Amino acid sequence: MAGLQIVAPSVVNAAPGRQVVLATNGRPRATIVVPKNATGFESQAADELRHHVELIAGATLPRTEVGGKSRTPITIYIGRACPDPVSFVPGFDGESDAFRLQITDDTIQLASNPGSRGVLNAAYELLEQAGVQWLIPGPSGTAVPPGKIAKVSVQDESVIPAYESRILQPTRYNGAMPEGVDPLEAAAWMRRNRLAGSLLGRHGIPMLPPADKATEPELFMHDTDGRVLNQLDVSHPEVLRRAIAAARELLAGEPDTKYLSMGPVDGLGFGESEWDAGDIDPLGGILSVTDRYVKFYNLILEDIQADYPDVGIAFYAYIALDRPPVREIPNPRLLPLFAPILVDRVHSMGDRDGYERRYFKRQVERWRDLGLQWGYRGYSYNLADPGVPFSPLPQIAEEHPLLRELGASISIRIEGLHSWGHDAPGYYLLAKLMWDPTLVVEPIVDEFFDASYGPSANDMRRYFSRLESAISSAAITAGNIYDFPAILDEDLIDKLDADLADAESTARDSGRADVSDRILITRKAFEFGRHLLDAIRAWRSFEFAEAKRLYDLAVGLADEAAASSPVAIYPNRRNYLGRFWGDQMNQAAELTEGGREIVARLPQEWMILLDSNDVASNDEVWAAGVDTRTWRSADTVEKSWTRQGLRYYKGTAWYQCKVHVPDEYRDRELFLWLGTVDETARAWVNGHELEVTRGGGSLKPQEFNATGRVVAGDVNEITIKVANASLNEIGTGGIMGPSLLWAGGNVSADDVRLMPRKRLVEPIRLSQPKVQKSPPDAEWMAQLPDMWKAYADPYGKAVSELGLWEAGLSTDGWLDVDVVNSPLEEQGFAYYRGGMAYRMTTLPASVDDLDGCRLWIAGAYGEVRVWANDEELTVVGAGNMGTPWEFDLSGTPVREDSNAIVISATGSFDGDRPGSITGPVYIYKPS
Repeated sequence: MAGLQIVAPSVVNAAPGRQVVLATNGRPRATIVVPKNATGFESQAADELRHHVELIAGATLPRTEVGGKSRTPITIYIGRACPDPVSFVPGFDGESDAFRLQITDDTIQLASNPGSRGVLNAAYELLEQAGVQWLIPGPSGTAVPPGKIAKVSVQDESVIPAYESRILQPTRYNGAMPEGVDPLEAAAWMRRNRLAGSLLGRHGIPMLPPADKATEPELFMHDTDGRVLNQLDVSHPEVLRRAIAAARELLAGEPDTKYLSMGPVDGLGFGESEWDAGDIDPLGGILSVTDRYVKFYNLILEDIQADYPDVGIAFYAYIALDRPPVREIPNPRLLPLFAPILVDRVHSMGDRDGYERRYFKRQVERWRDLGLQWGYRGYSYNLADPGVPFSPLPQIAEEHPLLRELGASISIRIEGLHSWGHDAPGYYLLAKLMWDPTLVVEPIVDEFFDASYGPSANDMRRYFSRLESAISSAAITAGNIYDFPAILDEDLIDKLDADLADAESTARDSGRADVSDRILITRKAFEFGRHLLDAIRAWRSFEFAEAKRLYDLAVGLADEAAASSPVAIYPNRRNYLGRFWGDQMNQAAELTEGGREIVARLPQEWMILLDSNDVASNDEVWAAGVDTRTWRSADTVEKSWTRQGLRYYKGTAWYQCKVHVPDEYRDRELFLWLGTVDETARAWVNGHELEVTRGGGSLKPQEFNATGRVVAGDVNEITIKVANASLNEIGTGGIMGPSLLWAGGNVSADDVRLMPRKRLVEPIRLSQPKVQKSPPDAEWMAQLPDMWKAYADPYGKAVSELGLWEAGLSTDGWLDVDVVNSPLEEQGFAYYRGGMAYRMTTLPASVDDLDGCRLWIAGAYGEVRVWANDEELTVVGAGNMGTPWEFDLSGTPVREDSNAIVISATGSFDGDRPGSITGPVYIYKPS
């Protein structure tokens, strides 16, 4: 449908604003009439009206069937019991959720298409107009108006929802439930807020007969080594034949099917196909397979539409399918369902650093311009987050109206981890906007806070506003909560605690037990988050016993929060708690028990060397005595790769640190423990590789036996090679926690002790190329600083496509690089291959007018593009590594607050140097 359609209410025999009283002070004034053999929806509509009117006015409305007598002044007709033929608005026919609500002085009709859910939606509309609000699930979740009177206004309206399917999943909580928790507790809340519909899209391609990977490997994709992958080879004629056969079988039994659902199985394993267009998705650093699958879907529809001309195919547009096709022209009946799983989850499109979400918006616009309808299969939670304070409200408020403006239709489906302690305001708004995205947001949010928290509404507004502001203003973050101890710092946590305390005090003084109950749900979620964040801070500070104590308290609080009604924290989030923090906390605590001793805490800052193609080992960078002056410093404890300019990098990184080991540990077993590694690690001490003794796996601790490799009484060199092959949605990599050496029992003096293994080869040294030092023939010139902010851009698209060109972005988490005095290779990027984004946000004081001016770059490796204050500049002269590039600055305004110049230097993985600036940068005016 085109969108929400409302016929203006028509007043019949009543003055405007005339109200009809259904019940008051325990006395019913209306009788409900249902048809004989009422459908489930018709019976449920009657039951819901009776239940809620009793909550409002203390009266039970009589119920009868058609032909029965009504002894009240008002009669409410349900569904097929309506006495008048209902003339629906255009487009009403076939809409399962649409309804007509007609109210006169003595008659109310709740009408819909026969047998449809619309009649139930009409009942909920009537109850909402009577003042009922379904705020959250559970016993304290429903609010009714005061005064013991149920009344509604005279009207006649027909309503069609904006989307045929409006789903907040899961309807049934997944996983093991705490005792007493109903996994379907949210189902009634969702139904009453009119969230329902058919599921479109799926993982996997139905085939007749199904393909067998073991016996039919030729039907599946293969990697470059010949290994069979998980995805079907959709270019294989037999795969196409079987997919068509399965589709035809389904349509023979269900010929009214609008969309066939199919797609890749969950995960990657796509390999490469001749049907691909060579497009790379910069978020995941993976091959876009959109052309491959669009061609496959087109071929299926080409066959099927000969007999079923209106059928289409709905598919999830995950990371490998979210970019539009390059070569293929999609069939108009394709329905992409955008699932931005890799896109930054905590920001919204309007946030300063929400550039990834703005990138997603641009992809949607590109698909829309192909003439396709599209749906949304989004997310309302921070990925892999065990449940620290986080509110989805800002993103919902800003983006859901915009999705409709961009053309979203048919289906809107949001995946959540329903944690009502902090999700409640956002979910309440989400339900309203999924029904009608044209609604004004602010009154709905105010309605929620006023109804939920009554006298404590302002305190709770302050709590959520403070929390949301801290997250919205944060720089781009990794998934999970690795960056959250800095975002939700201790000062902010104390202020949030005070806000909740104020709300609790006000509610207690007012005697509003219902308000206290709702605040308690948020308090339970908050206390879990506070204790977990404190545990992480203690763990990062080597306070392992305290960290374990706080973690155990957090586990208990998580259980308590998951056992509340409604659940303050989604029960299955316990899996994230154990998966990402259990081993870390438990192993660290063990290192201080049972005769174990911590020998040396390894530093927070290590030297790091990026190695895109995993070739640095050929130069023995693991050996003792390696000169790390050409490496760079990296935080291994508090900052993710995302917060260190490496969000879009995947590959190998080498870490090195030096540590003194006291002589007293000469005859002890020694072990190297890394608190968290993403994804896999190998370790060397003094040039000797260590054996793994326990752990390993993505985002887990890992331990190595260093006995006989450590030289006690001396300084030891520790080298770690971390391979991060998959740029997953969590957006991390490398070493991500405290690291240390610990001592166990005594060892024999006869045990072999190895001397340091020195480097036997010398790597090639690269120098900064000779370049012209300044522009010639300048009327005036101003050199920009030598030090720039930089961000790794491996595929050369982070600036031009993801949006790092935007002037307003924060540089928090960007690298500092020198573009003049040393090559990028001597700043930790010797083995890095790819591009680099450079940013400068200050102009020399002498620059106040850029008309007639040029940006002059002495030299650069790779293709160069430049943006100034959000506008891409025109190339005046293209250079290379030793000759200058020039760009026209004419027309670029000089801003009073901040001016951003962003330079993209692209590189390639098979090149001999990374994309980089190789000399000074000037603004000058030609003479």
